[in-house]
Amino acid sequence: MPRGAGLVSSGVRANRPWLTTAAILAVASAGCGRIGYDDAVDAAHDTDAPTDAPTDAPTDAPIDAPTDAAIDARIIKPIHDYRMDDLTDAEGGPDLISKGGTFGAGGYQFDDDHGLGLIGGLPAQVYTIDLQYTPSMLVDFRKLLDFKGRSSDTGLYTRDAKLSFVILPNVTFAESPAQLQTGTSYQVTMARDASKHVTAWIDGQEVFTFDDVDDLAVLPTPTDPLELFMDDVVTGGGEAAYGVVRRIRIYDEALIAAPPL
Repeated sequence: MPRGAGLVSSGVRANRPWLTTAAILAVASAGCGRIGYDDAVDAAHDTDAPTDAPTDAPTDAPIDAPTDAAIDARIIKPIHDYRMDDLTDAEGGPDLISKGGTFGAGGYQFDDDHGLGLIGGLPAQVYTIDLQYTPSMLVDFRKLLDFKGRSSDTGLYTRDAKLSFVILPNVTFAESPAQLQTGTSYQVTMARDASKHVTAWIDGQEVFTFDDVDDLAVLPTPTDPLELFMDDVVTGGGEAAYGVVRRIRIYDEALIAAPPL
């Protein structure tokens, strides 16, 4: 998929299954001239509208009608798109902050608390974060996302071969099945909606959900940093993630599915 492409979500036809391309073509070829979406809707409801084109209508006449793509879908683009050949945002937003990692052919490489920071880039309550990354260590807990200025043990981790959100340290977790392996690239996506419902996906497959009633997955203030691949000070920084990140995208909507790569 070309860069900049985003999630394709259901458009108007999903709510109007009776509005078919055939109906649009029939209306146009019946002599309606330029037609729009509303014209096609009205005509589709009109029982007197002709269903067959006149026999003398040219078969190759141009039809200035909405395309299937325009009717069926709209493109949801990220508000920030970090393609990890440098720290800049392809959408013109704030730069990432390097904590000591290095850039290579595969992206940004990080190890012991050499991850990334982002200030002013995460929406306050409703968002989707999409990561393409390859873990190089999965032993025990390895923190991917820290929302509390590294002052809390809560956040998104890998836990051995699982993706895990720590809700109450050592007690309550929202977790995926054991499916992660070192050296394998994954798309990890997490969304939080207006009702505080959090959903996570691995490679487009939903792996867990929970209700974030204590606002663990939001920043204290919009100017506080989102920390990526950095552990908190509560555990002494011993649970930092290791690996390579190839792309980071942030949306100002809670997507209902992981975005296309």
